[in-house]
Amino acid sequence: MDSAAFHEEIDSFFDSAPPLKDSAKITDKLNQFIQFDSPSGEVRGKRVVCVTSGGTTVPLEQRCVRYIDNFSSGNRGAAST
Repeated sequence: MDSAAFHEEIDSFFDSAPPLKDSAKITDKLNQFIQFDSPSGEVRGKRVVCVTSGGTTVPLEQRCVRYIDNFSSGNRGAAST
């Protein structure tokens, strides 16, 4: 699969996935984290990484009849950062 087809497939997946719950709240918290990590407020050109951990439920279709789920507590991910 070439790069363009791969990116089209990724875009198609996210376009068909249900919307993220509380996306405005999550975006606000991420922006607060970035500002806390960069007290000067200057993040241009600086790479910032947000590592998440914990349980994940990913729908396999738009109406969420089937999904992939794991029951992680997030301990390993939190210990890795």
